[in-house]
Amino acid sequence: MARRPVRPSADHHRVRPGGSCLLARADRGERARGARRDRVRSSIVGRAGWPAFGAALPNLVGEEQLEWANGTLAVAFNVGRLVGPIVGGAVYVATGRSAVFAIDAATYVVGALTVASLRMPFRTAEADEEQADEARRGLFRGFGLVLRDPVLRALLVIWAAGYFAVDIVLVGELPLARALGAGALAFGILEAAWGGGSIIGSLIGRRLREHQDVLGIGIGVVGIAIGNGLIAVSPWFIPVVVFMCLVAIASGVEDVAGYSLIQRGSADAFRGRIFSTFSTVGLIANAIGFAIAGPIVQSFGPRSVFALSGIVSLLCLPFLGVMVKGRSSSAARPGASAVEDV
Repeated sequence: MARRPVRPSADHHRVRPGGSCLLARADRGERARGARRDRVRSSIVGRAGWPAFGAALPNLVGEEQLEWANGTLAVAFNVGRLVGPIVGGAVYVATGRSAVFAIDAATYVVGALTVASLRMPFRTAEADEEQADEARRGLFRGFGLVLRDPVLRALLVIWAAGYFAVDIVLVGELPLARALGAGALAFGILEAAWGGGSIIGSLIGRRLREHQDVLGIGIGVVGIAIGNGLIAVSPWFIPVVVFMCLVAIASGVEDVAGYSLIQRGSADAFRGRIFSTFSTVGLIANAIGFAIAGPIVQSFGPRSVFALSGIVSLLCLPFLGVMVKGRSSSAARPGASAVEDV
């Protein structure tokens, strides 16, 4: 489908839960159930926005500026993630939840209108000609393209492991803070350290160059392994905060490098499918991490999930070698080669 209307449509569907929650305040019966249905629907439809926009970004800024563009978007996202809960909490205390839901819905309206107002091409002319053939390839076409290319295949493993390694420790943060003699305030400090580190990592990622994408991904893999490994053995809280910030910095650099590699390494006609593949695998890894983190923390303590995160990240090192070898041996684009094979 065309990329331009996908992101506004996704934002439109994300507006509905905010409006439903406003109405649900007056009626806790059917309207409350409707609000839950709208949230599920918006979560499903809203997921289409990121692959569509990620696939279109090279056409908007050019391949030479991908690291700068991805880093800038990541900075904006991480600033919003850091500041949003603070502002939301203040608005809730001052005016109640209705204003919070209204502001949330308004942000998606502004986002949809902004994307809809862009007059730059979201897809190349060559991709438009190939689109009909792409559509006949089935729902899982992206998986075939990724698994066929050694660089993207290795990155997919690293991507899934990264989701798992980063998300599994979320369950252990509060219990670890309490084990170190801190409490809810300490948990907030850890979250702030992560948010600040993510912003710094995204800013560093903006300075990467085209030939440094694998290096950026390697910084993420090694940084997450070392940082979470040190958290697992630290007897004091202050070093934990520092290591948490370092992990976030490494993850921020890795995200910018990974997005840029996917965008630069796939043909425009197939880029959205490839992004969807990475997103799907990441969410599956996310779900697995959250599912097993609770029992692990309960059985072995909060440090165990940080140790497991470091080990999983270290297991990605051989796949970095595959990426280096693959990048040096072939410059062909996976999407283009797939078209030639058809």
